[in-house]
Amino acid sequence: MKVEDAFNLERLFPKNITEIWLEIGFGSGEHIKWQLDNKKNIAIIGCEPYLNGVANLLALLNKEQLQRVKIFSGDARKIITSLKTGSISKVFILFPDPWPKKSTISDV
Repeated sequence: MKVEDAFNLERLFPKNITEIWLEIGFGSGEHIKWQLDNKKNIAIIGCEPYLNGVANLLALLNKEQLQRVKIFSGDARKIITSLKTGSISKVFILFPDPWPKKSTISDV
């Protein structure tokens, strides 16, 4: 998902969506999967910088659920600052990683 798309959330999801939720730090995606299984009229924007977590979530979701999820792998603050007031109905903050870290490779 590109940040500029967040201004037009309605066009990102199927027409039957009545609420858009935001999940920050979705880890491996089990919570998003559970929400989508239990609420057929919601869509979720998931923010997660952990690539393995993103891959796990994608493996969990069926085709219909994939249409109701948008993933942002960058800093969630970029999404939050671009949202229109009232565009998100619910926010989950599960596994936030609030400080940037440098990637390092060390010899073991």
